[in-house]
Amino acid sequence: MFSTSNDVCSEFFNNASFSSIDVLWETTKPKAFIIFGIIKNIVTGFGWYYMTCPTCLHEATMEIEEYLPLDGSCDSNKFEVYHCSNYECFEHIIKPLPKFKIKIEVEDDTDSTHLILLHDQAVQVLNKSAAELLKDNESIDGYSTFPKEIKSLVGKLFAYKIQVTHENIEKFDEVYDTTAISSDYSLIFHVKKSLLTKQEENIAKGKRNLYELYDVDPAFPSCSTKRKVDEEKTGKDFH
Repeated sequence: MFSTSNDVCSEFFNNASFSSIDVLWETTKPKAFIIFGIIKNIVTGFGWYYMTCPTCLHEATMEIEEYLPLDGSCDSNKFEVYHCSNYECFEHIIKPLPKFKIKIEVEDDTDSTHLILLHDQAVQVLNKSAAELLKDNESIDGYSTFPKEIKSLVGKLFAYKIQVTHENIEKFDEVYDTTAISSDYSLIFHVKKSLLTKQEENIAKGKRNLYELYDVDPAFPSCSTKRKVDEEKTGKDFH
């Protein structure tokens, strides 16, 4: 579980603003945000790991290379070879190092969005490395199955520190990288309380009202302000 020491909390909240999910898309410049919500879904089609170079930790790509035997026969041998994507390294890798990269759908009671859990955050919540899970979930034919440990995250509540980047803003990309994660209740409660305080301040200033945040129930439907606005605009265009 995530520690709630003063140093850790300070680092988690440092240089970040609180936000409900439905207003993330309104951000006009890169910024870090703190949100909380339940993991609604694991996007299994995205995969859950990628291979890296053990020397420089850059991504390693797999290629099939074919070699002719030295005895002059026509039977060639094919091998899976990993190349480092770092041109300053660019070496053949015998045993690449797997790292987590998990796409999740997170929901609060205003909307849902997709986040990417990178290696450090995934190790924190799973208590296992990608190499360990890959070994545990390797099938008889040598291929890995999607780990049940990752699927078991569905329905769990976390606070997330996420980064809205230029790419998110310019390309309207609503998939955000997670830079920190916590399952500590007191930390999540602090996020929730801060969002409610922000909502009350916005109401007092006459700004748009945010949806009030209650205890999150994974069974309730998502309500997307952005989608409603888009649908209204689309509808007007056709009249």
